[in-house]
Amino acid sequence: MPEKKFPMHGVVSSSILAAGFDNDKLRITFNNGRTYEYEGVPKSVYEGIFKADSPGLYVRKNIVKSGYNAKKL
Repeated sequence: MPEKKFPMHGVVSSSILAAGFDNDKLRITFNNGRTYEYEGVPKSVYEGIFKADSPGLYVRKNIVKSGYNAKKL
């Protein structure tokens, strides 16, 4: 069964191209072209990406280094 469309939204950032959220999964595409999916992320953490003064720093601190299960896509 094909994977359903994952809604992605552009991010104004020097390191992040886009982010999307579906249920408890967060998908981030970085400007280097790599995309990662993080499991168990609360929606409030995803929303924080768009509210942060520095989305890249926010993602690094609150998602990448927070121990969420991640996989490279």
